[in-house]
Amino acid sequence: MRYSIPGSLRNVEPQNLPPELLAQIKLSVLLGYGFAFSLLGVGGLAPLAALIIGWEARRRIRQSQGKLVGAKLAWWCIIFGGAGATIWPLALAAAMMGLLR
Repeated sequence: MRYSIPGSLRNVEPQNLPPELLAQIKLSVLLGYGFAFSLLGVGGLAPLAALIIGWEARRRIRQSQGKLVGAKLAWWCIIFGGAGATIWPLALAAAMMGLLR
């Protein structure tokens, strides 16, 4: 994934940014993708991707010992990504059972 620096920091070289700020920018971009994937609805790989992104974000937040924020958005990705990833196979199974009768 490619990370972009917010407009207020465009003239600053990324290597000159504090490591905590750079880690927060990367986490925010990751959570943005997770949120978008969670909104794509039921089916496909998007909800599963949101679930994985949510777990990865929670891991990074826990390891940062309070330096990184975004736990609520990470839980959003976990809950809605997990729900979407769970509903799709159940709906497919229900449709298959209906076809078999």
